[in-house]
Amino acid sequence: MSTQYLYDSSGKYIAFKIGNRLYNVQGKNIGYFPDEERAFDIQGKYLGHIVRDRRLLSKRGYNPGNIGSRGSTGSVGSRGIHGSISSIGIISGYEDVKRERLEK
Repeated sequence: MSTQYLYDSSGKYIAFKIGNRLYNVQGKNIGYFPDEERAFDIQGKYLGHIVRDRRLLSKRGYNPGNIGSRGSTGSVGSRGIHGSISSIGIISGYEDVKRERLEK
């Protein structure tokens, strides 16, 4: 399975996706993707959408409710240091995922 590195709106590396699982930069499983673009935390609460190919951003006002826990698959280890990419600025209707939600 390939690794998809994810960034915030300013271009900072914040997480990565392998298969349908979301990992923080330290490699801890923090969530999952029930489809290709929406991310939820381990408890089933909405985290964000993949926007513009590799930005993980939270859609303002979007609340699908809790879609159920998937449990953790543990850690896969860090994928190393990935520098920043260019900023895309603020996208209308979206905001960066809160850091504390990515560090659980």
